[in-house]
Amino acid sequence: MRGVIITKFFFSILLFAVIVGCGNEQKKETAKNEPRLTTVSSDSFNQLPSQNAEKQIVSLEEVTAAKAVNSDKELYVAATPQHHERFQLDRLKKKMKQKMNDVYPNLKSYISVDKKIFMEIKQLKNDIKRGKADKKTIEKKLKKIKLDMNSDT
Repeated sequence: MRGVIITKFFFSILLFAVIVGCGNEQKKETAKNEPRLTTVSSDSFNQLPSQNAEKQIVSLEEVTAAKAVNSDKELYVAATPQHHERFQLDRLKKKMKQKMNDVYPNLKSYISVDKKIFMEIKQLKNDIKRGKADKKTIEKKLKKIKLDMNSDT
């Protein structure tokens, strides 16, 4: 009698483990097939022009990396040139500015090859992506970046 109870007990534990295990597999499969939803803040600027600008600038052979952020009327781009291009920064900046003016004639472009500006734009871009920056904050930071770009230091 005791052997029958122990057998039934182990059988029910085994049956429970199989049911629970199979139930989790179905949930994992459906979770993989579902599209991932992302939230988009409506109180921020559309960053599609800056994303395309990054691709355009990185496509230049003289540039290794680029970051960009935009407002409604302005586009701020910072690039990291290849090491041997450091001697011809003015030519590279003109080339990048011309490319941005051709692609986005309705946006005023600001171009920089300064590492500090690159880091500030990268930080702002990350804040926008995480939803930590609203329009007012973005405009304030872009104003600071614009001042830093125009400074002679």
